[in-house]
Amino acid sequence: MVWAQKKVTRGEVWTAAGCLNSFLRPYLLTLVEAYNLATGAPAGRPTYEDRYLEQCTAPEVLALLQGCAAPYDGPSLPASLNHVRELMEALAPAVYAKRGLAWDPAALEGIRRVYREMAGTGYLY
Repeated sequence: MVWAQKKVTRGEVWTAAGCLNSFLRPYLLTLVEAYNLATGAPAGRPTYEDRYLEQCTAPEVLALLQGCAAPYDGPSLPASLNHVRELMEALAPAVYAKRGLAWDPAALEGIRRVYREMAGTGYLY
């Protein structure tokens, strides 16, 4: 995510959108599946190429997924990155708890700090 934000800051729209839509996508799917298992969400798993994700995932998680994909539009990229961060912050605590791990609420503070610093440079759209 920080790498994609760096690309946004530099105006590298194609690369930043590609990171969100290609590189991060399988990790987001893994997080959603782990959350589904941790919370007893609707039964089943997405099939080949993530088909039927909508039938296997709670509506509140699907709502969080909205905005996580990036259009080829520089001004929209920071919002998409924030949606991904918000998704992680919302789902990760339940996944950690299910696995017997303690979630540190400040775990993503470094990412938030980097975003703020980059926004302060004036290079973001």
